[in-house]
Amino acid sequence: AAESERLKKEPRYDLSLGFHGAYPGAQKLYPRAGGMGYWVEFLMDKLRAAGVSFLPGSRIDALETRSGQVSGLGVGGKTLAVDELIWSAPAALFGHLSGASGQFLPPRFRQTLLCDYAFEKPLDTACYYINVHDPNCRGARITVCENLTGSGEHHHCTVEVIGDADADFSGMDGIVLDELRAMGLVAADNTCLYQGTRAIAAGFPVPELEYHARSLAQAADLDEAFGNVRFIGRAPNRFFMRDVLDHAWRLSAMESSCVA
Repeated sequence: AAESERLKKEPRYDLSLGFHGAYPGAQKLYPRAGGMGYWVEFLMDKLRAAGVSFLPGSRIDALETRSGQVSGLGVGGKTLAVDELIWSAPAALFGHLSGASGQFLPPRFRQTLLCDYAFEKPLDTACYYINVHDPNCRGARITVCENLTGSGEHHHCTVEVIGDADADFSGMDGIVLDELRAMGLVAADNTCLYQGTRAIAAGFPVPELEYHARSLAQAADLDEAFGNVRFIGRAPNRFFMRDVLDHAWRLSAMESSCVA
């Protein structure tokens, strides 16, 4: 936090950095207000000022196509006319809506178990995210929820356990609790007041090279088949925001050079 505070005094870096407060420690993460959410609201306000409308919580029910173009979107029982469509969801969803779903094979998923705990005392860590790389541990990631729940009498954490499709998760909450104690995160005198589990059948897709290559090829085929659709973000299997923005910028730069 101290380094970020220093850099934000430099005009060159000020608008590129953001954090909830200048105080040290992990409490600056997961702010209840402001923080990274400020950037989202700032950009949305700029788009609203430019006349862009948002339909949050909406679902695309249908695609209308004509002569290799998307002419309309069915959203919430209404049809929106389309001149140009930027599609950042997985390309398989577009393929399903456009009737080309037969060529899209679903990825293999890891099943995930969330183990929830409440303790009498805080966990012995200043971190809110802990990635576990020990192959002998069943827990893969630990989220400590202190500043989400406030300064109440209970102290919470959730541990993600990732396994194959046939993994046996029986008794996993007890196993993971022992791991938390073995890591030194939960002291011997810190009483566990609650433990429970939540199963997620399709938690994480397996990042296989073959599936990645197939997704890129399928997105390229759709890009060629529909002249007024741009596939960015998750559609060509790009996930992280920097990659999405870079891809969108390169597309715009290419089109500008073509026009010139």
